[in-house]
Amino acid sequence: MSNIHVDCLQATYGRHARVEESLACFLAQDYQQRHLHILNNHPCDLIFNHPLVTIHNEGGKHKTLGHCRNRLLEFAQPDGLMRIWDDDDAFLPWSASQGVSRIGNNVAWKPEFSWFTHGGKTFSLMGNAMEASITWQTRFVKSVGFFPGQGNESSLLMQAFGNAGVPCNDTGSWTSYLYRWGCWPGHWHASGTIGDGRPEEVRAAEWQRMNNDVRQGVPLTPDFASVR
Repeated sequence: MSNIHVDCLQATYGRHARVEESLACFLAQDYQQRHLHILNNHPCDLIFNHPLVTIHNEGGKHKTLGHCRNRLLEFAQPDGLMRIWDDDDAFLPWSASQGVSRIGNNVAWKPEFSWFTHGGKTFSLMGNAMEASITWQTRFVKSVGFFPGQGNESSLLMQAFGNAGVPCNDTGSWTSYLYRWGCWPGHWHASGTIGDGRPEEVRAAEWQRMNNDVRQGVPLTPDFASVR
């Protein structure tokens, strides 16, 4: 399994600093056979040149996060593994290799616990259903796809995950995914708009308006030491 390819898939919009942090997390990974695909849905291009990273600047072409995720699936190698590499979470350097070593012949693998913070002051181990903590067989994800919605884009995939009887293992403090909530004003997860009663397109438009950290012509400068 050490030679299997891992595609990390990230959708982003107007979050230059967050992309720099998640990019630093990716470059610090100790697993070699990997590639990061970043789908930038903001009209202002992202710039970064690295053989393990491809930026797809497709500003304004995708209505929701679900559409972005399905587009990203087109870039993933079908016979490999994949991770959702959200720009507002953090991944420790053994995140990719841990998933590769534990998935076995299963369609996915999820750690029973992940690190969680509200506001970024302290982290604690908590049970989770976050799809970004999961290592997936890419072919399985492609067969299910993402719901083309805003904030509930993983509903179909997580239902299929539950039906597949995927094992969850306790990795203790060595768990490698960090879920960060409420760390930056206005930069909540897209899931933060679920259930407020407004139409999907209204929620998507507001989320985009609140995320406008753009730096025209400035290349991304990842620094793992800055990740908190």
